Amino acid sequence: MKTVKMNYLTDDEQAALMVARTMGEIVEIALAVLERMPQPVRWVAGPLTSGRRTAEENRKRLHRTIFHYKEIGATTFNYLPFQRRAMQIASKVQEGGIQERLRDELYAPIFRSGKIAELRIMPGSDASLNVHWMRGFASAKGIPIRFIPTELVPK
Repeated sequence: MKTVKMNYLTDDEQAALMVARTMGEIVEIALAVLERMPQPVRWVAGPLTSGRRTAEENRKRLHRTIFHYKEIGATTFNYLPFQRRAMQIASKVQEGGIQERLRDELYAPIFRSGKIAELRIMPGSDASLNVHWMRGFASAKGIPIRFIPTELVPK
């Protein structure tokens, strides 16, 4: 039976992420993690602050879905720790909105890296501006986009 590696983020990288002061530092850590991951790498996108669920419920649902794909052996990038730290940094800076900074300074460099081979979109993502952006960016870069059926989202 094949052993599935669940986490490519090292303890040192996790510590560096917790003290990162800029979006650029976060991206550097994310790209180092992606460099070690076997291809193809999947990105699972879903709403976090939009939709009919709370941000906490959305985060848990997205995390369960990412974990599900990892369990079945699909190399899936868990960007949630990076996004969480990026939101902390973005919320301290006055210029630019948080969502715009996430898109421009975190998601865009990661997607431009060429390390994301597939975008999976969770059901209920219609109201998420970031998911719409990811879909458009992936489409423009020729990254395949798949929609996750509701019945495949872990409860």
